[in-house]
Amino acid sequence: MENHNNPFDITKAVDFTNEEIATHWVNIDGNGFEGLLKPTSPMPIIIRGSKGSGKTHIMRYFSYELQKIRHKEDLKGGLEQDKFIGIYIRCSGFNAEMFSGKGYNEDAWATIHSYFWELWIGELLLSNLIDLRNHDILTQEDELIISGKIENLFNSPIENQPSKNFYELKNKFIKLQNEVVYEIQNFIFRPDRTLKIDIQLSPTKITYGIPSILKDSVIFFKNKCILYLIDELENFSKPQQQLVQSLLREKPNSCSFRIGSRLHGIRTYQILGGIEENRPGAEFEEIILDEFLRELDGYKDFVRKICENRLQLSGYPDYQSFQSLIAVETTDKLIERILKRKSTQNKTHLTKLSKELKTAKISEDIISKIISNLTYEDDIVLERTKLLLFYRYWRKRSVGLLDESYRICQSAKQFIITKDVTSEFAKVLDKFKLDIIDSLARDANIDIPYYGFDKLVQLSCGTPRTMLNLLKYAFNNDYFNYGNLPFMNNHKLSINSQQAGIDSTIKWFFEENRIPSYNGIKPTDAAIRLGNYLRELRFSDVPSQCSIGIFSVNLEELNYDTREVFNQLVNHSYIIEVKSRREKNNNNKVKVFQLNHMLLPKWELPLGKRGLIELNKDLAEAIFSFENPENASTVIAKKIKEYNAPFSASTPDVLTLF
Repeated sequence: MENHNNPFDITKAVDFTNEEIATHWVNIDGNGFEGLLKPTSPMPIIIRGSKGSGKTHIMRYFSYELQKIRHKEDLKGGLEQDKFIGIYIRCSGFNAEMFSGKGYNEDAWATIHSYFWELWIGELLLSNLIDLRNHDILTQEDELIISGKIENLFNSPIENQPSKNFYELKNKFIKLQNEVVYEIQNFIFRPDRTLKIDIQLSPTKITYGIPSILKDSVIFFKNKCILYLIDELENFSKPQQQLVQSLLREKPNSCSFRIGSRLHGIRTYQILGGIEENRPGAEFEEIILDEFLRELDGYKDFVRKICENRLQLSGYPDYQSFQSLIAVETTDKLIERILKRKSTQNKTHLTKLSKELKTAKISEDIISKIISNLTYEDDIVLERTKLLLFYRYWRKRSVGLLDESYRICQSAKQFIITKDVTSEFAKVLDKFKLDIIDSLARDANIDIPYYGFDKLVQLSCGTPRTMLNLLKYAFNNDYFNYGNLPFMNNHKLSINSQQAGIDSTIKWFFEENRIPSYNGIKPTDAAIRLGNYLRELRFSDVPSQCSIGIFSVNLEELNYDTREVFNQLVNHSYIIEVKSRREKNNNNKVKVFQLNHMLLPKWELPLGKRGLIELNKDLAEAIFSFENPENASTVIAKKIKEYNAPFSASTPDVLTLF
């Protein structure tokens, strides 16, 4: 078998070199990510998103390192066109945990952290200034003027000898950083446990000062700004994030900020001192990246181009279309697979009904006649539809079940002949056909299909890395378990491997989106309860809605701890908010939610958003609260019982008119 690299092996932007970020870049249609990030706008933007939604890739793309790659033929001309210099700052590389604990109070650490930030930013800016000087975009005269003015930003001279160039000045910044790190690492070994750090810079002196110096002193920077691209803000504590919030609030027009964070990563919007709080729309704009991508009309094309780019970079030959390389299972093919199962599997719905009727104390003779009336060997979907109509009747009335089974039988025969779109069968099939087929597959122990490019894109839920992981696992399954090389010579990614990819990606999702437990409560258990509840409803005898998958809940009614669990699930992307809907009995809008699409296969839920389930206070408390697990289980079981036969303990009247 030919050995070939998996084109989807690398899924994290942090694992790419700058050159790989450039070659793997795929833009969205329209104004592109430039229109989303607005790099020349003075208004700061906070970009929140799920892990893998693309924040890092986007922010690195707008950094100076990538600007150099894009404009390698004419860097100066390219920067003139861009009108910004991107400074990429990854907070996880800052060692933020160094500035806390060890017996020192929070205010002291905040001061030291702010000072070290200025030194760090100074080093990063000077690295870029060195490169601009090497490209003759800055002159030697510019270098002397800028270096002198930067040194004047310090409270006292750094050293006796002024810096002659950017290299010397950068080394001074590094030296000061090393002194701070040395003190933090060693002060605990001193008898007095005292930190001896000479704070040489006031907050913002370098972050604001260098961009202002460049704008005031160099013609090249007159119409340009420094764009700080601060990524992975979730790695900063609340006091450390207050520094970043302060930087957003008072910034000069010589610089601006783009902040990247996980959904749960913003711990505060307060500035230093906690005096004021930044507000979206006033001090900054906010973008929820995966929400933006989910709602983007061209999201499917965007994902397709990402996949095609991966194949091209991996040296795969030309193919007709990427969609054609992902196997799809038609409804007819699925039904064919169901019918090939043994009758003990593809007729379990009839066996189940028989047991339920027996539980309702109906005689064997009557049960046999009811089953005979509802059986239809020529069309298993129509047969299952007959059962649904029968269950609906039974739920309302416990008398006349045999008569009703006979009526349904005759109605089915009429529908087969006329195909009347106004008939009860046509109406049920119009809304519940997918649920019926999925129920039959489930009964036959066949995985409910989420196959084909379109459905896999839906599963990714606005998070490109989810799609890449799914394809990575599916590729490996096809290659290592079946000896096939997907995508080569138009070889399709098989159904079995797609299912393996889905299963592995669900496990990856739970691992990547771990939520810390607190007070013995695991919020992910609530997601499991929710998924189990929705699945039991969907595959109940009388589902209340078709395509059950979305739900509404009035969060204001819930107690504090329950809301906290719910919000944790939202902030870690287990639950996503979809568009609001109006309540059935009034004109009020309610918030509507759904489990993350990638989790839907775990509970065999549909990708569509048709059937809205309203969770009342008691039910929501049972699912999302863990104060009384036994009571919660009782509440949920009682609710599920309403939708499953037998619907009455009394013996039904089974007298017949024929």
